[in-house]
Amino acid sequence: MLTTWAERAALGLAAGGGTWGVLQWAGTTSGAAAWAAAGVAVVVPCAAWAASTLPGHDAEKPAAEEPHRHR
Repeated sequence: MLTTWAERAALGLAAGGGTWGVLQWAGTTSGAAAWAAAGVAVVVPCAAWAASTLPGHDAEKPAAEEPHRHR
């Protein structure tokens, strides 16, 4: 569980860092780039958590059911 959250935090930091770098490269002010990067660093791990609460595409398929075959 801690590993999962550490991975999500690392993903958020990487996304925030990438956002900050791109915005700095594009000429955005340092303050605006920092705020945007901080927002991304928070939203990305939260989105990863929200996605983890949804069932996978195999969740509804009974174990004994044979997969559909295309004809």
